[in-house]
Amino acid sequence: MIALRRFLTTNFATFLLLATVIAGCFIIYVDVRQSMHKAVWDPNDFVTLYAGAICTNSDCNPYSVPDLDTVLRQKRDTATLQDWTDQLPIYPPTTIFLLKPLARLSYQTATTVWYLLSLLIYGGGVLWLFLFSPGLRGAPSALRAIAVLLALHFPKMIQCLGFGNPSLIVTGLMLFAVFDEGDRRFLPRLICATVAVWLKFTSALPLMLLVLFSDRAHSRRAWFALLAFGLATFGVVWYTGQAVGMQHWLTDLQQDIAIGEQNGMSPSAHISPSNVLLNAANLPGYFTRNPIIISGFVLIAVGSLTAFLIIALLSRRIPLMKDDRYELAAAAVSIVSLLPAYHRFCDIGLLLFVLPWLIRRLSRQIDVLGVTVSMIMGLLYFSWERRINLHRFSGGALRTLEFFYYRGDALLVFTLAVILVCMMFRQRFADGERPAAA
Repeated sequence: MIALRRFLTTNFATFLLLATVIAGCFIIYVDVRQSMHKAVWDPNDFVTLYAGAICTNSDCNPYSVPDLDTVLRQKRDTATLQDWTDQLPIYPPTTIFLLKPLARLSYQTATTVWYLLSLLIYGGGVLWLFLFSPGLRGAPSALRAIAVLLALHFPKMIQCLGFGNPSLIVTGLMLFAVFDEGDRRFLPRLICATVAVWLKFTSALPLMLLVLFSDRAHSRRAWFALLAFGLATFGVVWYTGQAVGMQHWLTDLQQDIAIGEQNGMSPSAHISPSNVLLNAANLPGYFTRNPIIISGFVLIAVGSLTAFLIIALLSRRIPLMKDDRYELAAAAVSIVSLLPAYHRFCDIGLLLFVLPWLIRRLSRQIDVLGVTVSMIMGLLYFSWERRINLHRFSGGALRTLEFFYYRGDALLVFTLAVILVCMMFRQRFADGERPAAA
């Protein structure tokens, strides 16, 4: 009995971690099981893409809401209706091209295949990054295990899994492409990044450029790969644009975006927190509807951040691949990329690209910067739980609560971007001072 008590005492931390992992796995299983029903029967984000892909094989227009609605009514029961004010076709032709094989499948088969692809690619990317990637070798196992559980239980991502949003596939592919450091796998990384960019270029393109140009020893290879990617993208857009309904796709796309900006995409609207917007335009959008003021703020604030980030990335004093500069660069690029363009909460999976740098930093020291970033990440993680009855407040209290209720995520993302860019810039000067001190 004494020996058993001593064994339990000395191994308490191990048992606690094991119990946490088991409980986390059970919760994840329940979440995934609950998301599967919606993902198969009514994945409202995916069906817009699915109907658009079907239109490329017929004479309908994949950017026309009436045409898409007609296709969906033919493919599934009419009892399930699409809310087109929130699900406008604002995807590029490359996304339609990638989904063309699914257009030949029945509705339920296509949704099931898409669900399994999303789950496997996202889950595979998370497991690979935190358990097997070269960049986190030597990091504490407990931190990596916690990161896996949090990533797989990320509330917004699980919700988006049910929606059939392509962000999960994009995130999973880019987790491998960004954090695999092996030159032998450069081509698979490039292919994964290309598919991710074609699915959702606003989320994946900045990280793809980081992957290509992070190693200056292979700059010629990077430019060649970028040229090949550009030619392939041009070919895909040209090929997809030959469909009957795609002759004027650019004009149709611009019209859909304009309609969206008057509804759920508007940075000035008070929308549901579950549909929260992340781009920086939402911060001035709370105070004004003037597009000039909103665009001016985004241009100045995000432009300044981007300029400082580029200056830090182009520093030739210390290679980007040295120490944890690459992990910090990936974190900064991923968060800054959320600010200039329209992003909804499904794109918040880019937060995962901050964790490798944060894990490595916390494993060495616990300081104010690491704790601050951890707190912001925690607030973004749990922000989907906000359920505040605003009708109980008035005056200044109401205005304050409304701001954080509708703009809190955008403010947190912007703050995190400022911190990471400042850290990049500070590290650039610190690296430049080391040779002189020597």
